[in-house]
Amino acid sequence: MAASEYDEENEIREADVANQSAMAFCADFLLILLTVFFPPAGVFIIGGCSVDLLINIALTALGYFPGHIHAFYLEYIYMKRRDSGLIDEPAPGVYSDTINTGGRNGYGAVIVEERVYTTV
Repeated sequence: MAASEYDEENEIREADVANQSAMAFCADFLLILLTVFFPPAGVFIIGGCSVDLLINIALTALGYFPGHIHAFYLEYIYMKRRDSGLIDEPAPGVYSDTINTGGRNGYGAVIVEERVYTTV
């Protein structure tokens, strides 16, 4: 592989990473914006129909701000574990496996494409 081809592939890879991070930022921003207006909707998006959703609905019914605090806490845990990939133990007060693992449930086939680059 020539040096110019290697440089082109590096540029394409860097552009893909920048595009993915911009899309992730937009998705996170829209999730937070939705949570500001209706906290259970944000919890449903990240955790599905789970105990955390029922707790959030109850907290929102009891008071609008407790529902917000709970929803933002769940979103923080979800995003932190999604981005870092570290899942040591369940977070306190989080009952959904999807939120505790950052969306990585640990089942099914996972295909990771690895490219090996060599210089000649």
